[in-house]
Amino acid sequence: MTIRQAVAGDAVPMVWRDAFGEVPWQVPLYVQDAGRFDRTFVAVSGRTVLATVYYLIRPIRGEDGAPVPVGCVANVASRPQARGRGLIRRLLAEAIMDMESRDVAWSLLFTGTPGVYQRSGWKTLTRRYRAGRIAPPDQTITGMDVWDASLQDWPVLAELYDAFNASRPLTTVRTASDWQRRVRIWYADSEILLAGQRNKPDGYAVLRWDAGEAEVQEIGVKSVAAAAALLGAVARRALARGVDRCRLPLPDDPLLTGPTRDLLTTPQSDLTDATAMIRPVSRPSGQFGPEAAHWPADYF
Repeated sequence: MTIRQAVAGDAVPMVWRDAFGEVPWQVPLYVQDAGRFDRTFVAVSGRTVLATVYYLIRPIRGEDGAPVPVGCVANVASRPQARGRGLIRRLLAEAIMDMESRDVAWSLLFTGTPGVYQRSGWKTLTRRYRAGRIAPPDQTITGMDVWDASLQDWPVLAELYDAFNASRPLTTVRTASDWQRRVRIWYADSEILLAGQRNKPDGYAVLRWDAGEAEVQEIGVKSVAAAAALLGAVARRALARGVDRCRLPLPDDPLLTGPTRDLLTTPQSDLTDATAMIRPVSRPSGQFGPEAAHWPADYF
């Protein structure tokens, strides 16, 4: 058994397919990373890759809002016949040592199996969000123009994103390449709405339909009026579809407080997302409050 960095000939995606089935975004995201092999660690027996751990370095804002290099762990997988042998723990240790050599501040991952990572030093980062029944149309706030947009409008979206998240903990500093490549993968099937004046939008929202429920995946606004207009449009579109429930995994923010309250009828559900895990590497990872956000388009 050999633990090493991956090379171009390694059948790494085959391990992922054995572990997860066909996941459409895994390989497209992976091949965007020019330095991926140096940060992919594999357990190999002969020519067979048995397990993998990969991480990429992303600029993510810490608890003070300042961006730091973060080791984002993804595609942790082992073939069924290789499980229970401690390979993932050994690969995670290799990844952490590599992060330390690159002065990575802390590490972030998302998982449904936290026990695998707790033994290697990661701790759960709990995030809370609201969900509930959508208020009837006469309870929603309107009054600002709202229209459909697309990711072709990414420069406009990027300006709004940067303004809304300028110091927001846990958000990623996105580049033009991120908007043109990574964001397109994650939001390919989502609706994008803009609000404001046609020549000067004041906000945007990303909307997904999932199993009879609406979800606001991302929002960026400059005013309460823009947030109210966008969430009001979500309500009208949902009810027109016969959808009466909405999920709001959004941060606490003064611009969103009233509009999110008005979107949902009472009682509202305060739900918990415990899929995020964090680990210090060269610096403390800090504490993240309800104003923090990690948007779906920045998953790894």
